[in-house]
Amino acid sequence: MLCERPNAPDLLRGLGRRIGFRLDRNLGHFDPVQEYSLRLLPNSLLKARFNCYWPVTLYRSLVWPFTPHSGFRPLNNGSITMSFVGVDLHTNSFTICRLGGDGSEGFETFQLSQADINRFCQSLDANDELAVEATGNSAWFCGEVRPCVGRIVVVNPHQFQVIRKSVNKTDRNDARALAFFLSKDMLPETRLKSTAEAELASLAQTRDTFVKQRTMLLNKIHALFNRHGIKLKKEGLSSAKRLNGLDVSQFTPLEQVELGALRDGSLSLTATLKVLDKAIEEAAAEL
Repeated sequence: MLCERPNAPDLLRGLGRRIGFRLDRNLGHFDPVQEYSLRLLPNSLLKARFNCYWPVTLYRSLVWPFTPHSGFRPLNNGSITMSFVGVDLHTNSFTICRLGGDGSEGFETFQLSQADINRFCQSLDANDELAVEATGNSAWFCGEVRPCVGRIVVVNPHQFQVIRKSVNKTDRNDARALAFFLSKDMLPETRLKSTAEAELASLAQTRDTFVKQRTMLLNKIHALFNRHGIKLKKEGLSSAKRLNGLDVSQFTPLEQVELGALRDGSLSLTATLKVLDKAIEEAAAEL
């Protein structure tokens, strides 16, 4: 591997800096797969970082190793510096707290624009660690900054109660709490869903919403019949044939309009649920 080869002459090291990897006397044993894995998957090779002459980093571009990401900053004299970054993420902006290895603490607020995200990435090192709570846009945010840091911890907000129960709840305090507990490795980490898993989960949540809406409509139909002393079984109302066969002649004109709207809404939701069930079944089979 890269970190196991002896140091090369200064001339070859300088050439290695220009083209993106180290050249030495053992160039004939150069393994591009290992080099690629070392740079693109640093989390699985943490111990190798401290022995490597050239720092480990991630790249957005697949034209490796000639187009490094703009956020990449080489380490001086092979030294390893690490910062712990807590991110309080919102819909339009995010506030960070950076805890340095020397105990320094800094805050900054960025907008959720591509320009500010690129500026934030340029302030990160390949060995920095970042923590952010799991929210609606945390998966997208992690995808944007993942090439710039060594590790990202997505925090389960239900288990991390320090922020929720904070007396002085501000963006800075929330970011500071994330950075502090990240430095102690005491954050309850959750797993981010893949794109396919996230899409399927969202579809399942939409289906659940429609099921609850249909239940509300059927309960309303049951209540209208019960008001006139007519007993209906709620289980029978789930059948389209049973709904279409309801006798509404004894109801007032306004009640008939209401029952017709409730019935049509229930039948429409039933048809929609059949489409969703088929799509969920097909998508789940591919996972």
